[in-house]
Amino acid sequence: MRPVLIICSMLALATSAHAEEPAAKAPETAATPEAQPATPEAQEVTAPVPPTPPPSALPDVVVAIDRISLVQLDDLLSSEGFSVKEATDGAENALEWKIEGYKADILLGNQQQVLQVHSCFDAKSSYEKMNLWNRENLFTHAFLNESHQPCIEMELDLNQGVTTLRVIDFFKMARNAVLHFQQDLGKK
Repeated sequence: MRPVLIICSMLALATSAHAEEPAAKAPETAATPEAQPATPEAQEVTAPVPPTPPPSALPDVVVAIDRISLVQLDDLLSSEGFSVKEATDGAENALEWKIEGYKADILLGNQQQVLQVHSCFDAKSSYEKMNLWNRENLFTHAFLNESHQPCIEMELDLNQGVTTLRVIDFFKMARNAVLHFQQDLGKK
């Protein structure tokens, strides 16, 4: 159960219910003093309720996703101008992403609920340099793989629900991290 979606659904229902109801008129009271309550405590005070704006004035409802297929991910990233295609190495649940000439793999795991970007480089590096990267950079982790290639990874967990805008932001962050990591590898 996602409270955000329930709240949005309730907002939409409330908006449509108010839009169909005619405006309630205040009951008319007699102008004579006998019709007025004797004390201020006995008077019922009600605040005026502002009219509900028309649906066109309400913000778009943001939908959260908790999983995504490769086809949906490919469509989303391609619509944002990212260069992605099916993985050519035969990997299951993977896309290949070109980031300014560098290759990164996009892996979809845990029943389509985790996105991972993974990129390795043909460069020399050390454990010390990987540790330094990990100390100085958030949301990514660097390591040396079995072939001693420096690699960078980052993940996005969709399990609790994220918006498509968050998915796009994740890939923008991943792109910047891969480029920054590659530049950092070239430094002595």
